[in-house]
Amino acid sequence: MTKLLIKVIIAILSLYIIGCNEQPTELGYKIDSVTFTAISNKENNLITASASQKYYLTPFNQGIFHVGSMGEYASYPILRYGDLLNLVDAEIISATLHLINSGYALGDTNDLQSFEIYEVQQAILPSSTYETVIKINGLEAIYKNELMGSFEMPYRDIKDTTRIELKTQLIKNWIEFSKLEASNTIDTNDERRKYSYSIGLKPTNNSKVINGFLSDRIGNSGDDSPNPYIKIAYRMKDSVDIDTMILRSNIAAYYANGPASDSKSLTVQSGLSLRSMLNFDISSLPQYSSVVKAVLKVYVDDSRSMFGTTGKDSFLLAQKDLDFESGFFLDNKNIYLGTRAAGTNYYKFSSVTSAVEDWVKTGNKGSLLLNYAPNGNPNDSYKRLDKYYLYGIEADSALRPELTIFYAKRPDFR
Repeated sequence: MTKLLIKVIIAILSLYIIGCNEQPTELGYKIDSVTFTAISNKENNLITASASQKYYLTPFNQGIFHVGSMGEYASYPILRYGDLLNLVDAEIISATLHLINSGYALGDTNDLQSFEIYEVQQAILPSSTYETVIKINGLEAIYKNELMGSFEMPYRDIKDTTRIELKTQLIKNWIEFSKLEASNTIDTNDERRKYSYSIGLKPTNNSKVINGFLSDRIGNSGDDSPNPYIKIAYRMKDSVDIDTMILRSNIAAYYANGPASDSKSLTVQSGLSLRSMLNFDISSLPQYSSVVKAVLKVYVDDSRSMFGTTGKDSFLLAQKDLDFESGFFLDNKNIYLGTRAAGTNYYKFSSVTSAVEDWVKTGNKGSLLLNYAPNGNPNDSYKRLDKYYLYGIEADSALRPELTIFYAKRPDFR
């Protein structure tokens, strides 16, 4: 009896369901399908301009500093230390500068690395740039006259730690200034306070290589810090024992210079703060388009680029809607990653979709500022001086930057 009842109920329900679906309901009617379309600047003028410019941002305590010259390029580091009040009553026996090699170099590594060391006599601040320190004052005005040390060696022979003997007069000068500071005989506004205890590493005409040495990104002075340090051997008065002191730098900045980029080119060189910009106009998209995906390709001219000992890098970064004056990577928003596969001649930004979506919604023209960052890390922008020459919009059509947008037209509900 129970089985029969169940069969009857199922039959009744089946008839009910079929009856309710003899005609489609309102939601069952067919609507127009969404149309997907792709456009590219090969057929539309989506990329309207391209240019390069230098942004004068200091590589100050960035974890590395470069020294040397190569062709039209040169880099001038300035290292700053603290006071030496503890050695006021000491006899200075020796002083040795220790520099920790980074393993990166630009130029022929069989050539010479050569520089001289002088005390600095110009103000060095966290906001200092090549233009404010060296270009305005002139190179020779940066250094005091007395040579305090020198170094010359083929780059290939440089050890993990480079040791350079300094004149003890350098330490004696710093001790004398420490005594003046301690006695409050120097006004707090005295310019010497802005460059005291500083040395500059000045490339010589013999230098054919630029290489990097390590420093701590935040100026840590601990025992494990890679900051360039001076080892001082001294003997206190009324003592026969020789003691040593390790004086670690609290500032390690470098000021690099090179030829200006062609205004019609796209040049990216982080160590010189050269950035490139692409400007976009996507007004040719239909109103209310829904952007599904946007892909950007930027082509590289390796023959006009310049690569150091680490070779070509597979990453390029871009940030949305900045200008050359507003800075770069002030935050982590709107940053896009471009990658270059082995054997290719372009960087591909697989998705700049959110940027294009924003330009569609606001109706604004947009831009992407390109910058090279080793390993794709914005914080490592200054670790290399490699130059990447990218083709701009005036190149042959096959090499111009290429933006492809996949979008959907909204259904028509009329």
